[in-house]
Amino acid sequence: EGNWTCQSQVKLPSEGATKVVWATPGTLAVCNEKDPSCAVRMFNLTNGVNYALTPPQHRDGGGGGDPSGRRLTCAAYNAGTAVLACGQKDGHVTMFRFLGLPQSTKPGEEEPAPEDAWQTMAGVDVMGRLSQIAWGPQMRLLGALGSDGVRVCKKVRMHDKVRDGNSVVQVAADRVMVEAVDGSRPPTALQLNMQITGVDATDKHLLVWNSQTAEVHEAGPRGDVPI
Repeated sequence: EGNWTCQSQVKLPSEGATKVVWATPGTLAVCNEKDPSCAVRMFNLTNGVNYALTPPQHRDGGGGGDPSGRRLTCAAYNAGTAVLACGQKDGHVTMFRFLGLPQSTKPGEEEPAPEDAWQTMAGVDVMGRLSQIAWGPQMRLLGALGSDGVRVCKKVRMHDKVRDGNSVVQVAADRVMVEAVDGSRPPTALQLNMQITGVDATDKHLLVWNSQTAEVHEAGPRGDVPI
């Protein structure tokens, strides 16, 4: 059956509870909630290059609340989609996708930094103090263990439509933002009791639907009123 031997050793930047996962072949992703940089440390064991991926600020932009809430507590890598998910102490999950570095650069241009191979993606607010995240059997499923229980998150396609002077943008699985293109009406958020799979609009009406039902909403003086 063979024996396991220690091949290499990496010194970690912070003490305390540390989470380590493989992220791309030969690269370890390390996070620690005591790390004040709020970054996930990347260790390439093939070429010895180390770098960090820092989650962007979200919500109030970091101007208020506890700044330690942005510290990372867990991570999970999906080899099928090349996406690294990082759970924050405040319940937010930040995601990075590995795109790879350009094959070549023009003469005189600086070599790209190793962190440039990763693209920041849209995250998700799970709420509760996160302690563990894991990708599901389907590439669009992510499980998150927090202080208030386990939640399953599903990646959905966002829809948008511009017609007859109205713009409709889906901003969440069950929420859309409607506004007039010419600015004659302020943007209005509409919370729906469905998982949206499509949207359409006219000058006075909004249509939203999923695989089971469809709803029509009419633009009124105080916002959107369902009919």
